[in-house]
Amino acid sequence: MPSTALGELLLDRRADVAISPVGAEPGPIAAPPGPDTLEHIPFLGFQLVVVAAPHHAGARLDRAPGGRLYLPIGRLSREHWLLGPGGLDPGTPGGAFLTRHGVGDADASIFPSASAALSAVMAGDGLSLAVLHLVRDELRHGTLTVVAVPGTPVNGVLRAAALSGDRRSPAASALCRFLTTPAAVRSLLDPATGVPVDHYRPTVRVSLWS
Repeated sequence: MPSTALGELLLDRRADVAISPVGAEPGPIAAPPGPDTLEHIPFLGFQLVVVAAPHHAGARLDRAPGGRLYLPIGRLSREHWLLGPGGLDPGTPGGAFLTRHGVGDADASIFPSASAALSAVMAGDGLSLAVLHLVRDELRHGTLTVVAVPGTPVNGVLRAAALSGDRRSPAASALCRFLTTPAAVRSLLDPATGVPVDHYRPTVRVSLWS
């Protein structure tokens, strides 16, 4: 689902909270005029980097002084991009960066999840944009490598949006409060730790859109 549809989902009450990646200086989620207003809650900054499998990158890409793999900005549209569900949505930081530099639908394969896209990257099928803190293990183990591209890292922010004031449901209010806590940030920075399945029984249903 494109990011431009999130405001409509919230105002129609088909969703209580929308969590989306936005640029480092995000504008509000667009919403039709009406009595309801939306509150936007930024809670985690991140950086996007271009990644590739070392064997793929070493065969196709240039090397900058110092030996770093390097891709000139003018060659972005000549590479095959392997992307998660957000794809080339210009409302997301990664999609905006790629489309601004000429990457189109014919240059990209869209996967049902970011992890599926990264698996294809590790197999040497193309390049991707990845959240730096989420691929630190792959970078350390050498299954992925960062490719230097002018304009990267791309800075972004994870942000929650919800109806404001007393129009917001109690469950949505609880989630919005939790997202700004140290525990929530720790779980996002190190998702492998998680919460033991026998420790948490959610009382609300969560649906994910991309």
